Amino acid sequence: MLGGMYQETLPALEISLPELTTEALEGFLSDSWQARALQLLCQYFIAFETDVVLRYEVAQEAPAFVLADPNGEAPVLGYTTAGL
Repeated sequence: MLGGMYQETLPALEISLPELTTEALEGFLSDSWQARALQLLCQYFIAFETDVVLRYEVAQEAPAFVLADPNGEAPVLGYTTAGL
């Protein structure tokens, strides 16, 4: 001990929520039942002095290149990706 001070450092507990859709992510970031349940579980099962890091991982969607209207019917500027 130096100068009568003692500081115990605990590692942070990291909780990861992988492969979330956009709708599920919005549920955890707003004041929904999912967010309140996660907060309650963290308060109940994790010690008070432990730092908690929540990591929200969004599922990666495959990029798409579509030359059509939103219905997928009419070509844009005479070009279409229907045959690809």
